[in-house]
Amino acid sequence: MRIFVDSGILVEYQKGNNVDFYEELILREEITLFVNQVVISEFLYYFIALSANKSPMSVKEAGQIANSFGERNPLEMLPGFIHLGHNNEIAEKGFEFMKKYNLLPNDALILASCVNNQIKRLATFDSDFNIPCEELGIKIIQKIDDLKSDGLK
Repeated sequence: MRIFVDSGILVEYQKGNNVDFYEELILREEITLFVNQVVISEFLYYFIALSANKSPMSVKEAGQIANSFGERNPLEMLPGFIHLGHNNEIAEKGFEFMKKYNLLPNDALILASCVNNQIKRLATFDSDFNIPCEELGIKIIQKIDDLKSDGLK
């Protein structure tokens, strides 16, 4: 099973929310997980905010970005994830999705990555994906039961 993972899944796990769901995703051998640069950028941005307990811009202005990570490497939260690249087709499709579904750029690029790579499942807590995913035949995964209803035991 191939699942694209939105940054909200990673951020909520970092906050201590939906821990079981994230762990279920990464521990299942029959699941292949995907992200793109948008997800990594969003996750690192929120990681700085969560770690420093202040806005990422404040952390940057104080010259403290490295300190906000300490000894932690947040990318270690992505064990075995496949990192998808970006190309002109994804950019064009993303722009099309922005106009068609009233999506912000990052969400449109995430959706375009799914479509371009034939990934039919999106793990996300973002309701902005509901209508476009339904129209494009992409199943939204938000909890462990969604995995079970999709054939996993």
